[in-house]
Amino acid sequence: MNKIYLFLFLFLAKAIDVQAQQEHQYTQFMYNKLVFNPAFAGAREVSSISALYRQQWIGFDGAPTSQFIGFDMPALKNRLGFGLNFHRYQVGINDNYSFNMSYSYSIIRTETVNLKMGLGGSFRSYKFNFSDPNFFVRQAGDPSVLASNEQTKMNGNIGGGLYFTIKEFYIGVSAPNLYRNQIGNGAAAVTAENKPHIYVMTGGVFPLSSSVDFKPAVMLKYVENAPFSGDASLSLMFNKKFSIGGAYRFGQSTIGDSFDALLFIQASPKFGLGLAYDYNISQLSDYNKGSIEALLRYDLTSPQTKRGDLTNPRFFF
Repeated sequence: MNKIYLFLFLFLAKAIDVQAQQEHQYTQFMYNKLVFNPAFAGAREVSSISALYRQQWIGFDGAPTSQFIGFDMPALKNRLGFGLNFHRYQVGINDNYSFNMSYSYSIIRTETVNLKMGLGGSFRSYKFNFSDPNFFVRQAGDPSVLASNEQTKMNGNIGGGLYFTIKEFYIGVSAPNLYRNQIGNGAAAVTAENKPHIYVMTGGVFPLSSSVDFKPAVMLKYVENAPFSGDASLSLMFNKKFSIGGAYRFGQSTIGDSFDALLFIQASPKFGLGLAYDYNISQLSDYNKGSIEALLRYDLTSPQTKRGDLTNPRFFF
């Protein structure tokens, strides 16, 4: 599998330098919006802890894996919001850690309308382990590969976003990292760098009957020199406890990247569990068995709100 490792490493290096490959992607983005938009902090009007694990391209050595844990809460009668999250992202010989802080403020707030502005700051660490036995240098003397066993790069960034809700509908736009940070060691003619990613998300919770709700969600992604891509999902929620649906990820190839299955269970007013499976349809489909995600969300009940009232659509956004 050495060639797989080499291919994956070179592919990602090329993607960052020239193609500016998309950052973390999650099939369950609709339950994990704080990762993409700092304005979402506190938007569900309840303090919440979330954790997520993603294994991409099962059976493909060196394929990406992601771990995430986050917390967000409202303050001052839901006018403000605060959020913290921690990421670990591994792919090939690269191990990437990031810590993010988010702040949001409601510019407009009524019973049915809420417009939040958000600011975020992040700190990120990149580590490349050149001593990995599965890694080898195809071209001797490649300046991108240091003589030492590993390379570590650290940087910070800032970002912002807007998040708007009206009754059963939401829309948000954000750029979580605005500054172009250098990632490579600077020895090569072209040095890898992070480029700003722009995200647009929209969706809602629309009642079809007293026991069934329709939940569409769309995420659009853009970064310089990369294909325009996105995710579109449709789900049905039964008795405000059980959601099942499907999604399509497009933009990575002519036919798209994957078809996805979604399942979310609101086991109690406090606890939710989400699962997703991606069936890959791109050129990599012959080399992997798809991708999986598992999400846990725990809401901290407030004595004032009791949070047993699940009629507010924002609770399910």
